[in-house]
Amino acid sequence: MPPLVWRPASPIPSYPSTSRCVISDMCFSADARYLAIACGTGVQFWDLSNNNAPLYLGSSKAPEKALCVTSFRKTSAFVSGHEDGALCVTRVNHTYQEPIRTKLVEAFHCEAAISFSLFDDCLLAVITPSNVRLYAVSVLHLAPVRLVGTVPLPMITLKDPLNMNPMPRTVHWLTSQQLAVSYANAIFIWGVEVSGKDPARFKLIDKIPITGSVADITADGLALIRVPKNFKLLSLSTKHDSETIVRRSRFMAGLGPGTNAKFVDNAIFEGSTGKAYLWELSGRRLQTFLLRNSRNRVCTKFAYGKETRTGCARVAVAVGPNVSDGIAIWVTHMPQISEIVMLIWISESMKGQHVQTDSQHGLEKFEGVLVVLVAEVQTRIRLTKLNLGHQTRHTMYILDWRIATAGAIAGEMNRQTPRAAVARATARLEKGDNHNSRGADEVAEVDHLPTI
Repeated sequence: MPPLVWRPASPIPSYPSTSRCVISDMCFSADARYLAIACGTGVQFWDLSNNNAPLYLGSSKAPEKALCVTSFRKTSAFVSGHEDGALCVTRVNHTYQEPIRTKLVEAFHCEAAISFSLFDDCLLAVITPSNVRLYAVSVLHLAPVRLVGTVPLPMITLKDPLNMNPMPRTVHWLTSQQLAVSYANAIFIWGVEVSGKDPARFKLIDKIPITGSVADITADGLALIRVPKNFKLLSLSTKHDSETIVRRSRFMAGLGPGTNAKFVDNAIFEGSTGKAYLWELSGRRLQTFLLRNSRNRVCTKFAYGKETRTGCARVAVAVGPNVSDGIAIWVTHMPQISEIVMLIWISESMKGQHVQTDSQHGLEKFEGVLVVLVAEVQTRIRLTKLNLGHQTRHTMYILDWRIATAGAIAGEMNRQTPRAAVARATARLEKGDNHNSRGADEVAEVDHLPTI
């Protein structure tokens, strides 16, 4: 599809009652509409459906500091972990008179819930200072959770230095039956068997030594390892020497204390000193986000979400350690390209599915889709033209050229292949018109046709 374009949106304003609270974690809902900010003893909830005016919905409160927060994938609900070990579930719905509803679902009051990983809205793995606990979460979310087991600790032996520090660092679900737990110098892959109300059974599948600390692990077993000056990728299913370094320019700042990164949509998002970066897995930098008023502080707290309806992404980055420092928001949108460029892209994308085959039915199906699209474009442009009386004559010429182009393509479709029809119609219009220089430039800019 055409590449998404990032643009800044209205930032999250400081809320007076929690402006001095330190941000512990942030997370978007499954549809990227709601943003949860763990700060102080509670969690703030914001509705970002209007990019120009974030709406504060309220805060959940707990006796002790909130350390982490994550979202359910099937509903607009969040679970937060607190310093006293409490787990709180909050359901968010802006249409209700009470937009947020929070309930304490677990309170073991012994060790802090440092971080966790949620699988399929039903299994929650919680890291404490000494172990990893596994909970079964009710479908109703607000019902109490059930402890189903504790991941065994690594055996401490003098011959194996990997196990000298058994404190877990991160936890990541790979599948419903595999759990990856990282320690100081190794990643342990555990097999997990949960059946009914019986205690969970654990079996050690693999132990992978690492140099550095784990930042994130994907469900398909790709680990992001933080080393002193860089990040590297490690596949848990292949040999240990198959590492790919995320290449950094010599002009870029190195990894400062607390630099954070994680996987987002087959890419890597990194918070750095005064900036944030979006990387391809190959190491190529896709985007740089400049954080104003960051005072060259390392941006360690961020959230990334994707709208389920439009497919557009949304990023929230904490400018500083406190909520009062501000939270910057960026959103993506489809680039504004002319109808002729969109038609070329559609013809090229569809050609691989129908036109290159010998099936006459496939060709007719493609032609029908394109002709319908052309008619729709013509209608929309004419309607737009009726409402543009205050615009310049140049704008009217551009609209006229687009209408003529769409009509010419539809005419050429009767005796040419889709790609040839687009090229022939464009060439004919450019040769015969004097006011289509804007359209010619737009077509010339399409040096690479995107693929689906």
